[in-house]
Amino acid sequence: MKKFNKFMLCCALGSLASTCFSYNNSYNQHNYSPSATLILQNTTLNNQVKYINFSSITEEKLDYKNFKIIENDILENNTIYWIDFTQSISQNGEHLNHEKVKKLFGIVYQEDMLLISSYKGKLLYTPFNSANSTLFSQLTNQLLNNSHSSRKRVARDVTTNTSKESTVSDDKKAPPNVSFYINVFRPITDEECTFKRSHLWDRGNEVFCDNANISLVYRITWQRSLKYSASGLDTPDAKIVRISLDEQSAGVGIHLNDKLSHRENFKGSTPAVGYMLDWSTDVYANFYHFNVKALNDKASILKTTPNSNINADYTNRLISTLQLGATAGPEFESGKLSPKVKLEGSLQYTQSRWLSFKTQDYVIIKSNPSPREVIFKWEREQYPTARSLLSGIKPGVNRSYPLDLSKIRPISYANFTPNFDVIFMASPSSTGTTTFQLTASVNMHAVYPNAWNNMYTYTTYDIGRVDAKIITAKKSFEVDWDHPVFLGGYPVNLQLAGFNNTCIAMDTAGFVQTKQCDLDSTAQSFIFDSLGRYVSTSNTSLCLDGHSLHRLITCDSRLSQRWTWKDKQLVNNANDKVLSHNISTKELYLGSNSSSSSNSKTITAFTNVFSLKPQNQTSQPTPSTYCNESFSRNTSSSYELVPCEPVKNLSSTGYQSFFVQVPYDYKGNQLEVSLHGGSGNADLYINNGSWPWHDHPTDYKSTNAGNHEQIIIPTPEKGATYYIEVHANTSYEGVLIEARL
Repeated sequence: MKKFNKFMLCCALGSLASTCFSYNNSYNQHNYSPSATLILQNTTLNNQVKYINFSSITEEKLDYKNFKIIENDILENNTIYWIDFTQSISQNGEHLNHEKVKKLFGIVYQEDMLLISSYKGKLLYTPFNSANSTLFSQLTNQLLNNSHSSRKRVARDVTTNTSKESTVSDDKKAPPNVSFYINVFRPITDEECTFKRSHLWDRGNEVFCDNANISLVYRITWQRSLKYSASGLDTPDAKIVRISLDEQSAGVGIHLNDKLSHRENFKGSTPAVGYMLDWSTDVYANFYHFNVKALNDKASILKTTPNSNINADYTNRLISTLQLGATAGPEFESGKLSPKVKLEGSLQYTQSRWLSFKTQDYVIIKSNPSPREVIFKWEREQYPTARSLLSGIKPGVNRSYPLDLSKIRPISYANFTPNFDVIFMASPSSTGTTTFQLTASVNMHAVYPNAWNNMYTYTTYDIGRVDAKIITAKKSFEVDWDHPVFLGGYPVNLQLAGFNNTCIAMDTAGFVQTKQCDLDSTAQSFIFDSLGRYVSTSNTSLCLDGHSLHRLITCDSRLSQRWTWKDKQLVNNANDKVLSHNISTKELYLGSNSSSSSNSKTITAFTNVFSLKPQNQTSQPTPSTYCNESFSRNTSSSYELVPCEPVKNLSSTGYQSFFVQVPYDYKGNQLEVSLHGGSGNADLYINNGSWPWHDHPTDYKSTNAGNHEQIIIPTPEKGATYYIEVHANTSYEGVLIEARL
């Protein structure tokens, strides 16, 4: 599978008839929606851009693992993903489409298309509507230019622990968060920038802008703050949404012109008394206006920076801080978080962002129309009116341009980048959603000075007219208050110690399953909350209950949902019994707390959900596993071959099939598959991504005499599925097959 020309979004494993959704830039274009086809009539799709018709993605593919595939491809290869929702919306309706989008990306936009790219080590979302078909090429060019430019330092919050002596800035120790960027790009068209050349005489129209646009990159963070200290006053106990235009974001800014120029319009003759000239001047900004608003009352503003008005000619660099309460366990002092610690505010963090201000001609006016809305307005204070730019009266007949454009500094027309920070909070019990709206506007002024001749003795200048247009860019995004990041803890798994690599998982109906451990699986991830409950990250309303170990049930206060760690045993608070598992069936049950057998022990480790970097915990399975134990189970049918779990007693007169899944976070350098033992003559064939057949070309094969076959695949592809055929050259029996990573 070629990394740059084919992207496998998801494959259903274990069945030859299973289908895959794949991307290939040169594949049959019937997968494009009619809206995408219309867009592509006006542009050529760059090889760096990958298209996905969202209607092709089935329900089972909407999981965190597939999101991670997309995210890794974007961040590692600078790929740009073009997600097309148009057919999904027409087939499923807007509401069901939004639910699908939320499952895969965790966030919903109102537009029907989305570009996802890389920006400072995070994902940058650029939503747009297919109806504006000409915008696509401008957006992709902007994003491609970003990816081709030299990589800037990855944005990190400045995070400190004020209640400890040491500074806490490591991502592994910071409170969990979901952080990303939203790109607001709005070209200002030539039509919008077209004004009359003269208001005294008919001289036609001209464009008063040069490559004008609004281009802002908002930095968004979702997180939870826990109550810290006995009073709970030191940090808010709240769900937090932080929206910033700071030094690490902001984007190119608002641009109207590279420089200001003017046009002269002469009447044709000089009257003894009357107008002889007027001029038209390129547009500049009379004010910039920014609005951040929550569209329902579930969220209110906790803090803003700036928190008051700021004068003109103010230059300063400020830190906008947020005090967060977070969890830390007994291992924290040694530089580790503990996955066995309940969710509580045992540490106080100060999370900071740098903001720069150089107001020059403008004052910043801050206002709050409501508790859930803030407005920042940069308004001209120095030379605020067009007349304040005039030179005045000149002797004789004077045709010199009367405006002093040095009084309009570049902040008024070239790449103005605002900085501000807005922190919203919601109750810890908030559910449902809130839409946040981001609005940026610029009021463009085109000024028309004129010259009046007074009997050839002197020339009087005045402002004949000021034409104004307000251009607005608006974007919104939806926050799901039931997102697991708002619980405030890092997700953990529950691994059954009686097996080498088996974890508890939840299926889509809430039933408990046991699966091969996968640190990228949301279904295997839980939050160990302040009550000692294991809350599913797939559905934060469901908890692991000791009285219902076959299925997760609605979270409440019952003791059977509360658990306590005693060494490697997970004890249920309702009856003091230990979470145990049947070695034969893997079924969960509550057993005696006096047992010391491995089937009464549970191992827990942090998972990678929320993009948490894998921790160096001794209890966490290492990405590259080298077998030091032997496990066996009999088989007579096709199934998954788990690395380090040999399968014995194979027998066939035809063939048997297996597959091996390489973990997405695998850091080793080879996959080894071997056959040995028994009698007869079995051969080994392996394909990457498809089932092999012994009499067709295959990627790898071993056909030695007897049952002594070995295939070593160097640097196996992360996340790939390798399909295996054990073929009976002659009948075989009692053979062992084993995979090692």
